[in-house]
Amino acid sequence: MGYFNLPTLYLFDNVFFPNTIVPLNIFDAPSKNLIMHCYEHNEPLALWFQGEHVKPIASMGKILSVEKKDDGNLKVLLQGIGRVNLEKIIQHIPYPIYRAKFFQDAEAPPFQNHDRLEKFYHYLEDWLRLHVPSKRDRTEFLKDINTPDKLVDHVALLIFGTQKSNKFFWKVTLFKIDCNY
Repeated sequence: MGYFNLPTLYLFDNVFFPNTIVPLNIFDAPSKNLIMHCYEHNEPLALWFQGEHVKPIASMGKILSVEKKDDGNLKVLLQGIGRVNLEKIIQHIPYPIYRAKFFQDAEAPPFQNHDRLEKFYHYLEDWLRLHVPSKRDRTEFLKDINTPDKLVDHVALLIFGTQKSNKFFWKVTLFKIDCNY
């Protein structure tokens, strides 16, 4: 599939994964305009985490519901539908729009031969069984975890929840794996 234009909402201290549902509270005018445009025209949008050393890969989502609060803010429910590569910004005002294309992960060697990574994978499976009732949702979520980096990142987010703690855990874990610690 080719390129398409995609309104983009920046996230801070949060990561939005495909095949997940996330609630958002929208306070600023440009973001409210973006949300209302996408909702009224039934268009997808990108959610992009703006952290250090971030690649231009975002999650694309569709708006499931919008509730206007008494204070004028919006309560939004989004569902992740895939990942996109944000190629080039083509509009800044009234909200950012990027030229995008669907992102395909490169095939990576399996991690089944790494005992420590297998333990992480089983930990994640156990957590999902306890917290995600739908077998289909669990299967879809696990299907996306096809590299050691993705596995460690998902487990770290479950354990620590914050991006800062996640980065620390990432560095320590990868160091231990690389050194066979």
